[in-house]
Amino acid sequence: MSNPTSIIVPHRVGGWLSQDHSVVQRYVDNILKKARAQADKPLAPSILALKNLIEDRQNHLDIWIGFHQMFDEIPNKYPYTLNSMKTAKQIRDYKEMLQAFNAILTTPPAFENNDLVAFPFNAILDWPMGTASGYSMFLDKDVNAKLRDIVNAYAAFLEDKNANSNTVLIPHQGYLADPSPTIMFYDLYKCPDKTAPHYGFKSFDDWFIREFNNIQHWRPVADSTDNSVINSACESEVFRIRYGLPDDTFWLKDQPYSLQDMLHHDELAPQFGTGFVYQAFLSAKKYHRWNFPVNGKIRKVVQVPGNPFVENYYEGFANIDIKTGETDPDPAAPDRSQAFITSVATRVLVFIDAASPDIGLMCFLAAGMADVSSCPVHDKWKPGVPVKKGDEIGMFRFGGSTHCLIFRQGVKIDIDVKVKDQVLINQKIGKVVKA
Repeated sequence: MSNPTSIIVPHRVGGWLSQDHSVVQRYVDNILKKARAQADKPLAPSILALKNLIEDRQNHLDIWIGFHQMFDEIPNKYPYTLNSMKTAKQIRDYKEMLQAFNAILTTPPAFENNDLVAFPFNAILDWPMGTASGYSMFLDKDVNAKLRDIVNAYAAFLEDKNANSNTVLIPHQGYLADPSPTIMFYDLYKCPDKTAPHYGFKSFDDWFIREFNNIQHWRPVADSTDNSVINSACESEVFRIRYGLPDDTFWLKDQPYSLQDMLHHDELAPQFGTGFVYQAFLSAKKYHRWNFPVNGKIRKVVQVPGNPFVENYYEGFANIDIKTGETDPDPAAPDRSQAFITSVATRVLVFIDAASPDIGLMCFLAAGMADVSSCPVHDKWKPGVPVKKGDEIGMFRFGGSTHCLIFRQGVKIDIDVKVKDQVLINQKIGKVVKA
């Protein structure tokens, strides 16, 4: 039986990895070709540090074993062995993984045959993340400290205005594609110079954190003075809406939320009880800044460092297809694990005392997925500072991203949107029901 040329993965939400798995395979092939051509190039300091950790068998034998087993545990059969060069496994061992990382560090995320692979590290770790050993390794605190240094180094490259990371920004294509035949990219978004190459963006990060041209025109704030109305904090697609959350073992396949873990066991977490969560994710080319969803005052802001490359174990090779009995891992890594990663990923918690007494204390949670390095909040948002709907909270700095609005137990909200709806920033998404 011949293998198909492509595998369509419909649950790859957000456009961070292509739904056509052959696109991801071609991307990895190209990275490997670059890595092999640069085989004599020294490893970047952050990658060398991870290599030294893996190979420190005297102090970290478990990590040495884990990084061998995560590749051995990938089944040696189609589709896990399929790639355009017809070799067995694209990434055969941790040394090849490190060489691929080294190539990525100076390669901006590009469109592959007009399709986007915006999670380059995630593409390399596609299958290892789904193994038992990969799950264990990517939760290890020492491993994660090194991985965070690597993604931070990549973020620094994407932010460097002299590193040519803007070469993938091509007017009227890909990242700079026009929203419609009548609306140009530079009509919708601020561009430093619409007549210049790359519209004047000096780095990939410049494009990623771009702003709207006159946001009040394109995204007016709904019901700005009505304290009972709750607005969307991000340009996003609704992922889940859940009332009455049991504080349970959140790593199970059905992924119940664990508010204590989501809120990092903060002293305010018990006030939310079983709570209510509205979660939505941001797609690859979306606007990546966040706005306040309610009027009120800042109670506190908490930054939580997390694990960039961990997914729900039961979405990996432990997921068994009930019809065939075969393993059925999610190639999209964190995409189907979004409820899970709100408890383990790098995230920021913005606790807000809403102006409406029927809402009271609530929390905006922004979580970085996979290749994300940070979720910065503007410095001015200190405890006690008043906020208005539509005020900018902060932004994601590169990578996939998801966010939650978390309300206390007993708060009842009439939700105007449903799962899979595309929601604009500042749009009304619901209204609190009087207690």
